[in-house]
Amino acid sequence: MNKYESGQSLIEILLALALAVVVITGITFGVTSSLKNATFSKNQNLASSYAQEGMEIVRGIRDRSWNVFTSLPGGPNQCLGQNSTTLVPRSGPDCNGEGNIGIFIREITLNNNSSDCTTGANNTKVTVQVKWSDNNCPAVAPSNYCHKIELVSCFSNFNFAPIP
Repeated sequence: MNKYESGQSLIEILLALALAVVVITGITFGVTSSLKNATFSKNQNLASSYAQEGMEIVRGIRDRSWNVFTSLPGGPNQCLGQNSTTLVPRSGPDCNGEGNIGIFIREITLNNNSSDCTTGANNTKVTVQVKWSDNNCPAVAPSNYCHKIELVSCFSNFNFAPIP
């Protein structure tokens, strides 16, 4: 056997193996991060869609009868579940059970004669919040839900004609 035959030493093989492990670890981290971001974006889009749907349902209640709409209890105590067109009073700190849509909950806040809306006695500020939690939520969060989408709109009595 010739002393000068070419081949790979054990150190070269270990270095190549270490480089392969570093590359595979980087690829795995990138794929995992991309999947996590894609899931969050999907949930955010769904929550936005549920919030828009909630606002349309509340608008429908207003369109059917302004008196019924303004007689709904104010404050953050209304829940709106999936496939529901009626607001349900909240029974606990969150709309657990009453406003569930999969991993999401949908809460409605009504504020009659809000100063944030046009002045006058015929307006209601409507806030629709859709909240959800996932694996990215911290273990100690102020509530069970660490993500939320919020839509705010002012509704008025469109049948009301002010006297000049």
